[in-house]
Amino acid sequence: MNCPICDKAGLAETTTTCPQCNSDLSGFSLIQNIASKHKALKANNQKTEEKLIKSKATTKRRTILGGIMLLLLLCSFAWLYLNKNEPSVATDNTSLENDSLKAEILKKEEQITLLKQNSLIDDKKVVRYTIRKGDNLIKLARFYYNNEDDYKTIMNDNNIKESNKILIGDTLTIKLKD
Repeated sequence: MNCPICDKAGLAETTTTCPQCNSDLSGFSLIQNIASKHKALKANNQKTEEKLIKSKATTKRRTILGGIMLLLLLCSFAWLYLNKNEPSVATDNTSLENDSLKAEILKKEEQITLLKQNSLIDDKKVVRYTIRKGDNLIKLARFYYNNEDDYKTIMNDNNIKESNKILIGDTLTIKLKD
């Protein structure tokens, strides 16, 4: 640090009095400390904002994908309904095609169910989150609530007795705060 009065260089950050001009530097040290903390908070806020934007984009993609899957499912049902009254010649190929279509519809219904379970429900402000490797309640509280102490809220909302008892694949309900 340099003395702001006489420009003496090489002073330690904890120096309270300039050895050259005998000026009181404690106020300048305090201002520098506050400025560095402000800069760190600003960087942290920017990171949190970026995470929020990314989360909103993911939710939007999931919603669009769910809509597309639902549209495909409805089209499949409509096609099956319209074609069920047509006279048809039953052949082994037709039977195999119908079985194949039924299996495809079942797969699509399962995918739609999974998408609905993992998507953000806007009117209730609830997130269904599936635990992955490396997750813990403190990380989730820091991400969703910006406060790691709120892990207890997640525990209460999901009837979890011990925080270390969550397993990969468990699904948690996280209620977002306004």
